[in-house]
Parts: sequence; C-alpha cells; structure tokens
Amino acid sequence: MRKKKWHLLLKVVREHDPSGTDVELFRRHRYSNGRVGPVIKGSRGAALVDGLEIKQGDYKVAKTRFSAFYATPLHSFLQDAGVDSLVITANIYDMKKVKIATPTLQEWSVEAEAEADA
Repeated sequence: MRKKKWHLLLKVVREHDPSGTDVELFRRHRYSNGRVGPVIKGSRGAALVDGLEIKQGDYKVAKTRFSAFYATPLHSFLQDAGVDSLVITANIYDMKKVKIATPTLQEWSVEAEAEADA
C-alpha cells in the first residue's frame, strides 16, 4: 500500500496575555506598569505579516516561548496527523539565533530553510 502524501501548512505566531504573565522574565518589563506589550493576542504585533494569512486547512500555532513545541498542542497535533517529516521555513533571526530546529524535532525528518529577514 502506498502512503498518502499531503502537505499541511502551519503558521506560528507569538502571542501573549495582556498581563504579561506568560512572558519570559527578561521581557516582563515590556508588559508592566500599564504598558501594552508588543505581541498581545489580537494586536498588530502578534499578527502575521502583510500578505500572509490563515486559509482554510492551515493550522495556526500561538507560542509564548522561542519554540513552537513548548507548551503548545503542536507536538500532539503532528503525531495525531501522522506527520513524519517537516520542512521548516523561518526568518534568519529565528534560524540562526534562536535555533528553531530544537532537539524536540529529533522525532521527525526535518529540512530547514532560512528566508530573508522581514
């Protein structure tokens, strides 16, 4: 039997609670003393860039840390969907500085491609 191939498009965004309680300690100052943090859920800072939108069949992952796998349903979603390989595309900052392909991804065959900075 031939395995069915399909493509699933995941879009990852960073979103935080307005209170800043889910923000890393080194960023909390951006959410304190009445400040409105830069990536509050529903704000322009947490939106996808112009020209990129969530379409029917896409899956959006809202993350609060560097990894889209930390404290999100992404890992179980991929397992339940039977995904065995990933192609990751991210901006250069994410790929080089944050190490987007973390040890969490050892479970899948991963191909990573860096795009130009936005």
